[in-house]
Amino acid sequence: MIVICANEVAGPTGYHKSVVQLANGLRAAGYPVALLGFLGRGDVSSRMIPVWPLDLEVPAFTLRALPAEGGRLLHRNVHAEVVGDLGALHYEFTANGLAALRQLNAALSAEDTIIFTAPVQVLAFQQALGADERRPRTVLQIHGDYRHHAELWEPLMATRGMVDRLQTVAAGLRQQFVSAFAEEDVVFIPNYPGEGPGQVERDPHEGVNIALPASFQHRKNQLDAVKALSRIRDDSVRLTLWGNISPLNPYFIAVNELIEDLGLPDRVSIPGFGSEHDVYATADIVLMTSLSEGFPYPLLEAMYQGRPTVSYDFDFGPREAIEDGGSGYIVPIGDVDQLAARLSDLAADEELRERFGRR
Repeated sequence: MIVICANEVAGPTGYHKSVVQLANGLRAAGYPVALLGFLGRGDVSSRMIPVWPLDLEVPAFTLRALPAEGGRLLHRNVHAEVVGDLGALHYEFTANGLAALRQLNAALSAEDTIIFTAPVQVLAFQQALGADERRPRTVLQIHGDYRHHAELWEPLMATRGMVDRLQTVAAGLRQQFVSAFAEEDVVFIPNYPGEGPGQVERDPHEGVNIALPASFQHRKNQLDAVKALSRIRDDSVRLTLWGNISPLNPYFIAVNELIEDLGLPDRVSIPGFGSEHDVYATADIVLMTSLSEGFPYPLLEAMYQGRPTVSYDFDFGPREAIEDGGSGYIVPIGDVDQLAARLSDLAADEELRERFGRR
């Protein structure tokens, strides 16, 4: 049995997608798999209803809903006994939840594996087991840069004995952890690409469409994408910003204000959340203007879908996914003029786009 632990699976981000597609991929390979959600209070079932398509044969549970000791501890499933914060992430675990983790440990063996996707889950597991021996093997997936995030690094070090192996989703991330773990126990395996069995067919459309799939937040840096578009004089070149729309999100408001200020409402579309089919059916170029990433899905998907990419040179992903000048372009972070020039080169040359996509 493989148990994949997640904070939740209800969100639209790359983290949520990676959890769902990992479960789907392992299930397709013949492994028995289950998902276990850790976070939430009150009615937490909605947190385990995935936005991304989850195989119907993969069961999804929430820790708060598991009745420990046949339900005898449900009266201790209201008031949290372990509470804390990891950066902006608040967590709390009840006596019932911790007891359910002890029962899970007792039910598994050394032939089974628990995959943690965040340090808070390891923290809870360690708190639950206390002096009990851990029975299953464990893997912790590393989805981002831990160097400058004490809220990630500190719980990792505090739970070092609960983790057998680390899996980084980018090769460049490995070096951060080989000082604390044996080098052979820090393994690079990228996220699963692709929701479907093949490439998405292109929908006919006029002009050239640049697609940027990302949540609206400062780190994703859609503002530079809009600025770059404003420096491309060809009005047939358009930009589509895919991502959940929240009218109260200050960054989303800032992006919309910039679009208005630069006179680009007719050239920038913000359709909301989109599946891979939605995004890549109309994408001629895939753009990433992020400031940092673990290893962004759009770079994997662009390769899988045969689309050329233009990306800022952030940590981590572009230099692992893009052959600069061969399958796409890598641009120094913040160089909007070069970003616009590279996008213009690709937009003006269909044969170049096709060649980069095939590469």
